[in-house]
Amino acid sequence: MSSQGTIRLKVTNDAPSIEKLWNGRFRLEFLCDNNSPKTDWYSENISSILPDYGILQDTNFGSGVSEDWKAIPASVYPDMRLVETEYVFIPSMGDKRVKLTYETLTDSWVEEKDEDTDYELNGLKRVSRTFVALPGTVYDKVVGTSTIDSNGTTLYLGSFKIEETDAKWSLSESWLEAGELSREENSEDAKGSISITQIGGCPAAPAGYTVVNESKNNTQGFETCSRTFYKDDSELSRGNDYIGSQLAETIEVFSPTVAPTPTNGIAVLGNKSTSNVDGIPTTRYTFLKPSILSESEDKVGSQKSITIEAFSLTPDAPESYVLAGTRVSDVAGIPTSRFTFLKDEAVLSRNIQTKNGGKLILEVVEVFNGTPIADTADAVQIGNEVSDVDGIPTRRFTFAKGDGQIFISQSAGPNNIPGTTQRTIRSLGVELVPDGVLIDSQDIVRDGYIEYIRTTLDGTIEGVKTRYADVATVEVPGTVDCTTQAVSAEGVGGTIAITNSTPRRQKQVQTQVTVEITTSPPTAAPRAYDLGQISCSVTSVQVKLQSGDGSVATAVDGSTTLSQVGFQKSFASSASIQHYVGSYLTSAYSSGSVSYQSSEQPYLSAPNAISVQTAFSSASSSCTGTGATAATGYSEVGVISRTVNVVLTALDGTTYYQVVTEETL
Repeated sequence: MSSQGTIRLKVTNDAPSIEKLWNGRFRLEFLCDNNSPKTDWYSENISSILPDYGILQDTNFGSGVSEDWKAIPASVYPDMRLVETEYVFIPSMGDKRVKLTYETLTDSWVEEKDEDTDYELNGLKRVSRTFVALPGTVYDKVVGTSTIDSNGTTLYLGSFKIEETDAKWSLSESWLEAGELSREENSEDAKGSISITQIGGCPAAPAGYTVVNESKNNTQGFETCSRTFYKDDSELSRGNDYIGSQLAETIEVFSPTVAPTPTNGIAVLGNKSTSNVDGIPTTRYTFLKPSILSESEDKVGSQKSITIEAFSLTPDAPESYVLAGTRVSDVAGIPTSRFTFLKDEAVLSRNIQTKNGGKLILEVVEVFNGTPIADTADAVQIGNEVSDVDGIPTRRFTFAKGDGQIFISQSAGPNNIPGTTQRTIRSLGVELVPDGVLIDSQDIVRDGYIEYIRTTLDGTIEGVKTRYADVATVEVPGTVDCTTQAVSAEGVGGTIAITNSTPRRQKQVQTQVTVEITTSPPTAAPRAYDLGQISCSVTSVQVKLQSGDGSVATAVDGSTTLSQVGFQKSFASSASIQHYVGSYLTSAYSSGSVSYQSSEQPYLSAPNAISVQTAFSSASSSCTGTGATAATGYSEVGVISRTVNVVLTALDGTTYYQVVTEETL
């Protein structure tokens, strides 16, 4: 039978103690006699009697083959891992023994015992579990997210703890039921507060309540949420204070759905604002009786005014005063109306200015509810407009006293209108216009008065401004002559039609240039050296004709010979057209011709006779001209060129033109 142990270790009584654990697990404890107790405890020998944690029950260990641990095959338990190993003194034996403890362990978490259940958290269910597994076993559950079903109740993982050793890992879990942990209600104060702590999410507000604060914590690793709720429309405080001269009532309300009722039922809501009481957001209501909050004296311009701040009413005007203006304001955050009262027809301000070296006096008067008189003698009212002084609607009256010309300037007129002078006069109170043609006019309103600016062009505007001699390049028309040319060669002669032309050409002539200004530019003028109506064209035609005998046919009948001569003919023609712009015809037609015998061919016309075949050629040509036969419209006297440009338009609409004419001498 196989042994259980090594040379150094022998299992006491040949068997371990055996404990059956929960969930199909076992625990084996081997007590072993040590054959070398004096030296095995040495550091170099200890691994032979105390093996590494986690080895299987049947794993060999020892320093040599003869010392290997050998388990009896039938004695091996599945997944039996070494979890404890020690060299201990056994009192009952009075000696030391090697103790090897094995437990069933796998790489899956296995419960060590049945779960524990309690309801200590405000009646909520709590389950505690413990597990064991090999070191390194993965754990994938998440606190607050992972759930289990415990007899129909959903529990959330509240916490877990893994204790790690080289031998085994132990896991403890706590599973919690989500729900209310605690509730505290206070119905004695105005707030009617309720505080609720809940595990697994935040508690909802009870009906008619609103959350005012929140805090989060955890219970055994599972998040808890605490909230405090106040009853809607809770009145947190009520008090009195002065706004201006009036006593106001202030009420602080939490989460109002309707406005509170003031103690004095006559009071009117003056202001509603966001506030807080002890850090709790609230709504503050301020109530006032319709009343005058303040009355004070001030000045609008140079006049005394009375100002009344009133809430929800319109005050009566003080004696001898009238209402001048009303505007929205506020007193200590309460919306009010500010009423300003002034005496009737009050002059609020008067301002007199002297300008342009005393040439102009301006007087501006701001008046409430009246029409003022100027302090400046002989001043003329030039303005009456709506204005305001310190928010009071007023009318602004402007008076002016002008003293004529305040500026004059003059300069030479435009370069293209020599002999003229341009003048500008600026004046106040009266329009002054310089002599000449008015070319610019401006009326500028300055501070309620008018400044007149007038510009004229003085002197002789119209007429001839200059003349000078010049040289111009002009064109001379060409001529075209239809004529003939004699031709001959080797006894053949005749004529052909040709075109003989002298092209148009240029030449320079002396001219006179006149520059003048006029209001009516010329509309027509005799033109010199104008080739516009001179143009012609020539058509050339050539015709060729060739004719003569054709081939000969001969027939012999005994002593009789018969001959027949045919004929041939060819014809050719061509034509061309030549245009001559700026030229005229001196002869409009010519023609020519050439004719001659072009061949001779003998042939047998009878047995004892010879005849001759002949051919003739002829050519004819012609030139035919159309168009101008004279220098029509061409003159060497008149205008060669003319330009017209606008140089000035007066304000009365008159337009002045510069006319530049170049003509023959």
